[in-house]
Amino acid sequence: MNINVKLEKWRIAQKRHRLSDKHVQMARECGLNPDKLGKIDNHKQETWKSPLPQFIEEIYFKRFKKIEPAIVKSIKEQVADEKTKKEKQKKEKEQKRKEKARYAEKLNPVIEDMKTVFSSVPAGIDHTLKVLDNARQIIRVEKTNWQSAVIVELAAVLHDIGAVETQRKHGSMDGCFQEQEGLAIALEIMKKHDYEQSIIDRVCFIIAHHHTPEKIDGMDFQILWEADLIENMQVMEVIKDTEELKQFISDNFKTDGGKDLVFRRYAKK
Repeated sequence: MNINVKLEKWRIAQKRHRLSDKHVQMARECGLNPDKLGKIDNHKQETWKSPLPQFIEEIYFKRFKKIEPAIVKSIKEQVADEKTKKEKQKKEKEQKRKEKARYAEKLNPVIEDMKTVFSSVPAGIDHTLKVLDNARQIIRVEKTNWQSAVIVELAAVLHDIGAVETQRKHGSMDGCFQEQEGLAIALEIMKKHDYEQSIIDRVCFIIAHHHTPEKIDGMDFQILWEADLIENMQVMEVIKDTEELKQFISDNFKTDGGKDLVFRRYAKK
């Protein structure tokens, strides 16, 4: 029920039963129904009952072990407070929407920089975009807060950013070399696009350990790990056996979104 409708019911009940602001507030805190106070407020007919104000005081003390609220507000004041609260929530929601939109826009040039780095290795672009899509699907299922989602998406775009340099320097794209070489490139890209240091630090940590599951220390890292693993599984033998696949999922996936996505992708029909 709308809070204003509830308060209007209490305003009517207050007038009908001649209750003070204090007794109305006490009754509300005790969870009394304003529409049913008439069944209580009949001590003149049922003389064993206490007058309504006294009854409210008795149950209030029994429940809260104090005789009255520390602060008493009238219905009018509560309506004003509720209005202020809603206006604040509206402003916060709008600010949140703007922040989310700003970070969404910031990610697009990062994706373009990633494509430039992988210009000679188109498969790297394809893999990265698939990991990003996987991450977004898991984020939606897990209802990840938008600040963590920013980190996950950024890490998804940059997690393999050192692969080309790894191949050039080490003649291999082994995971340990990617973790090592990707940091400097990712750091340069994130600074170029003015990401906050706290975001940079977290994404760098994930990139530096994204082939080391023992280092997973949070849901953002877990989502990135699962999103990447889903793509890497296509070359694993485990996907050929349903029971082995179930065990692999149990051992490596923690999120409901990741489990659902990998099972739908690889489970035999």
